[in-house]
Amino acid sequence: IESYFLATVEYALHIFNVKSKDTNAYRLVSILDSQREKGEERIETLMAFSMELKLRRTRCGKFDEDIDNCPFEENPELNNTFICFFTISIDPWRTMFQLLNKTCLEGT
Repeated sequence: IESYFLATVEYALHIFNVKSKDTNAYRLVSILDSQREKGEERIETLMAFSMELKLRRTRCGKFDEDIDNCPFEENPELNNTFICFFTISIDPWRTMFQLLNKTCLEGT
C-alpha cells in the first residue's frame, strides 16, 4: 500500500503543476496528513487516498526534466507556498489515477 500511496502523491503533485497558472513548478515540502479512504470503493481492486500536502514554488519551469531536485524559490515576493488537500482514487492493476477532490489555500 505504501508504494501506491507514494505514486498517488506524485500524481497529486503532477496534477497541481499541470493545472497551475504559474509557469514555475511546485514540489513537495511535506505530507501534513494522509489516510486511505474506506467504504467508497465499488470494486475491491480500487483504492482512494486523501492527503494534505505542503507545496512550494521552485526556480524551475513546470515542464522541466528534474523537478525533484530543483531548488526552491528564495525570492520572498515569489516564494509561494500552498497547502492542498487531495482525494485521489487509484486502480493499481492498471496504474490509473483519478482526481476526486483538490482544494488549495495559499500559505506562507
